[in-house]
Amino acid sequence: MHTIFIDGAKFSDFEGFMEYMQGVLLDNSYNHKLEGLDALADVLEGGFGVYGLKDEVRVKWKEYKKSKQDLGEVETYKYLSENLESCHPTNKEEVKEMIMFAQTDNRYTLFYFILDVFFEAKNVKTIELF
Repeated sequence: MHTIFIDGAKFSDFEGFMEYMQGVLLDNSYNHKLEGLDALADVLEGGFGVYGLKDEVRVKWKEYKKSKQDLGEVETYKYLSENLESCHPTNKEEVKEMIMFAQTDNRYTLFYFILDVFFEAKNVKTIELF
């Protein structure tokens, strides 16, 4: 079983998180920048980076409370606002709704979006937050 070790002390925003994850998940043969939650989900499925398609993975997230704050309301609003500007016109209403939810529910944050990506990845078997 492979272990993905995330150290929340090593980044303080979503862009930093994605850069950090690129270093953790991808080997030097991958020539693209890891951007967005969809790209993270694709890489977690395996075969693009440091583990294969059927390899089981464990996630250990150190300093998760710092990450929860760093990837909280402010960063979520920034992320969703940027998505609203760049998304396909047919998705604009959905992104507007997401922004509205983020403004009214402090659990609707990038931190939880990222956890959802890990939970939905078929080969991620355990997630430890400490």
